[in-house]
Amino acid sequence: MSRQKDNFSSGSPIVDQMYGMEITGNVIPLNWFKTITTSNGKPNSTAIMLLSDIVYWYRPKILRDEATGEFIGIKKRFKADLLQRSYRQFSEQFGYSKRQVTEAIKALETLGVIRREFRTVSTNMQKLSNVLYIELFPDKLMELTYPEKAGSDVSLSNVIPITLKSDRVSHISDIDMTENRHTNTGNTTENIITKDYPLPAEAAAVFKDQIHYEALISDLPFKKTAVDELVNIAAEVLTSSKKTIRVNKKERPSSQVKDRFRKLNIEHIKYVLDELSRCKSDVAHMRAFLITLMYNAPATINSYYTAKVNHDMMHAEKQ
Repeated sequence: MSRQKDNFSSGSPIVDQMYGMEITGNVIPLNWFKTITTSNGKPNSTAIMLLSDIVYWYRPKILRDEATGEFIGIKKRFKADLLQRSYRQFSEQFGYSKRQVTEAIKALETLGVIRREFRTVSTNMQKLSNVLYIELFPDKLMELTYPEKAGSDVSLSNVIPITLKSDRVSHISDIDMTENRHTNTGNTTENIITKDYPLPAEAAAVFKDQIHYEALISDLPFKKTAVDELVNIAAEVLTSSKKTIRVNKKERPSSQVKDRFRKLNIEHIKYVLDELSRCKSDVAHMRAFLITLMYNAPATINSYYTAKVNHDMMHAEKQ
């Protein structure tokens, strides 16, 4: 496979380096709880969770021939040269405060596994300043993930902070700008849907983009049928003309339910699929159950993954 891989490039040297790196589990290796810590030696769970998301975006998408299934190349998941994310996006995705996100990102940068880069981005309509881009360093990630191979322990207390670098670019066409014209790292390039779509097909297409459908199917090809079912249900909810929508046996204002569905992202859908796989056989009314799962996902995903991480750590300690 390595010889074949050398003949292809995703267009990003970082994504190319990430190809072939084996990271098991929920992209949160247990070693991170030993190598990514706070000043008191405890696992920095916020930084660990954010790093897992950054690593996801830098992991290459595998391209296969549709007819034969053979490997034909790799592709990066993001459009620009570096991953563009804002503190607000992280905050809304994982339920952390903006301050927690900022401190965690700074901790990862101090650790040397990422670098923040603030750019001024010009579009046809406006110029945005302080747009946050994140660079990942695969060599340092390898050291944090497999410390036994690096031959040394890593902690936040003995790593020299990295100097911030700013850059100015003349034009970049792949960023979704907010309707809000103010520009800072907290509210630029948000991918929030606020428009009502009258046609289910139109709503489904927008929802697919919202949850990064292609990346989701690439990661979970055997869950495509279930994902498509969730997309169809979301489209029905987002185009509903009813004043209320039934969620968990309770009628809720339609606007409230739609607002929750507009906040769903790829991690929320993965969480819903995980919950579905554990209790599908016990569900009598599947559509109602899925609506409830998706509605609750933004509020419950953080506690779910925290419990999952604690369970994995306890299991590891027993071995």
